[in-house]
Amino acid sequence: MRAGVQHVLGGIVLSLLTGMVNAAYINITAEYNPAVYEASGAKFINTTPCTQSLVSWCTTAQTVDTPQAVEIRPSIQREVKINDDKRYGIHYLAFPAARDVVLTRAGGREAFSFKFILTDIGSHRLLDNSFTKVTEKGDCINNLFSANFYANFTYSRIKESKQQSGGVCYSDERFLSRTVTVSSVYIGYKLKSADPLKMPNGTYTGKLIFSVGEYKDFDFGGGTYNDGQLTIYFTVKVKHQIKVEFPSGSNKVALQPPGGWLEWVHSGRVRQPPYLMAELPYRLWASSAYSVWLNCGFSDGVNCMLYNQQTGHKAKLYVYYVDRLKDMHPLKFITPTRFTLGANGGHFVAESQSLIFKVDKMTLSDMLKYPGSLYKGNVTIIYDAVL
Repeated sequence: MRAGVQHVLGGIVLSLLTGMVNAAYINITAEYNPAVYEASGAKFINTTPCTQSLVSWCTTAQTVDTPQAVEIRPSIQREVKINDDKRYGIHYLAFPAARDVVLTRAGGREAFSFKFILTDIGSHRLLDNSFTKVTEKGDCINNLFSANFYANFTYSRIKESKQQSGGVCYSDERFLSRTVTVSSVYIGYKLKSADPLKMPNGTYTGKLIFSVGEYKDFDFGGGTYNDGQLTIYFTVKVKHQIKVEFPSGSNKVALQPPGGWLEWVHSGRVRQPPYLMAELPYRLWASSAYSVWLNCGFSDGVNCMLYNQQTGHKAKLYVYYVDRLKDMHPLKFITPTRFTLGANGGHFVAESQSLIFKVDKMTLSDMLKYPGSLYKGNVTIIYDAVL
């Protein structure tokens, strides 16, 4: 008997697509591997390429709950004014509160909420005096800084207390430049996702729209804005994995009567055993519904068959899936039988299960017509996450 397992690998892809005139768009990708058998459990991995040209505040191979940086290029022209209005200072940025986005599964009614949270904010500014570091005030903390002869680059940490509510970052250093051109904006974000183990397989979509401009969601102070909107499209693909772990030496099983052959041979019993059976224990990890079916060396179209190499006789072999409640479910050749996770919190972790291989009384009667014969057969048990 051979036991086979099909592992379904997959991921989540989050896409923020490119845009048109007067609207800013971002491309972001992330991969989701819901491997409940890994020590760290299910993880969303952010795989967004670092495409920032002059400086790079982004990292790779981080989970989506770890801050990541992306870049937009809004092209904002500003004139610095010497007055008490900080919106006309050398640096001003009002940013929005964390926002929920509802993602709905294509072809279904399932919907799940994700939260988009700003963690950092920065910009590429063209200034008269570009080498001077701008001191952050308000709801941001100076973090990263770089400069050349024409521009400076800042990337500041948003105070954790303001990441949920939104806030304002600014500087009152008004004499560094008479004009400011904001050519790039760096947005640091993280995602708070729905529980992936409760999300059925499929493709989920949703979007967020932020306004850009004076007194808008993203406000860079008084000036002229080429882009008035930032749209984020989310496409989330979920594919669950499954793992089956059989004990060592389980590639072969021997069917025996209740109590073993010795009890029947040496006890002087003249009647035949009621059946032959073998039970194979294993452990199961799964994060979604799954199907199980058989492939057989010999089959009658529904069940696998054992083959007598001496006589050519074939005997029907029944294979049963035994669930956690010890209920037995017959498995069939080629035809999948679907199993759900029930009320177990949406996943199995090292769940004890077993398979039973059985020859019934009628089939055994036919087999005993050929005493001394050996029956063999190959059975492949296939487990597959339901996509």
